[in-house]
Amino acid sequence: MSPTILKFKYNKLRRDEIRTFNSRVLQILDNAGCDAGAKHKAFRSAAEVYENVLHGQGFASSVSLAEYDRLADDAWLGLSLQIRASLMHPEAAVREAARKVDVVFQKTENPTRLSYDLEYGALATLVSQLKSLDDEVLEASLVRPYLTHLDSCVQNFMNAAASVVDTKAQKEIGAAKSAADVCYQAWLDLAKFLEVAADSGLVDHAEDAIVRLNVMNAEIKSRMNVRSAQKDKGVFEDIAAPEA
Repeated sequence: MSPTILKFKYNKLRRDEIRTFNSRVLQILDNAGCDAGAKHKAFRSAAEVYENVLHGQGFASSVSLAEYDRLADDAWLGLSLQIRASLMHPEAAVREAARKVDVVFQKTENPTRLSYDLEYGALATLVSQLKSLDDEVLEASLVRPYLTHLDSCVQNFMNAAASVVDTKAQKEIGAAKSAADVCYQAWLDLAKFLEVAADSGLVDHAEDAIVRLNVMNAEIKSRMNVRSAQKDKGVFEDIAAPEA
């Protein structure tokens, strides 16, 4: 039976995960002593271009987005600390109200370490869920000013992200996406070549390389399935691909 390479949703990888995946593919081929010729070189070249787009050319979000993000992160932390303080408040009414707020707050893992898209999706959901609590609960728990501030910071970031202020960032994101698309096509070409080479025996150690690649791909696929399941439940925990 011809060996096949396990597939997963490459386009669901984050930028840092694509870098890790590219690096590990090349490392696995080297460790297996498998030289896949032109397809190997094409993938290596695409991986190098992607790396240069992210780091060699200083890929980063605009200063405005970074600043808005810092303010939102601080606002989330401030809300978290106030909830903790209210849970230990000397007045029972404050503690009881804080417990109701905390039940909702704890449904969302710390989103400040996620990519912007995931972070602000999680924060917007969290703010909406907290604002749906009774006014009396928000007042008694002493968290309303902190929630209002977080809501404002989230809206400011989202408005900035959609504005012309961040044209530069959007161009950089587009460049990274284009480079990632080239990497993906190079990966598909390499994977197909390895499968044919292993079946025909024309390339040394191709089957061993496939076995090793499948171990990695199975791990990545498992992690991505967990991430998808958590997202469906409204939990946004940062689950990255394995380190290189």
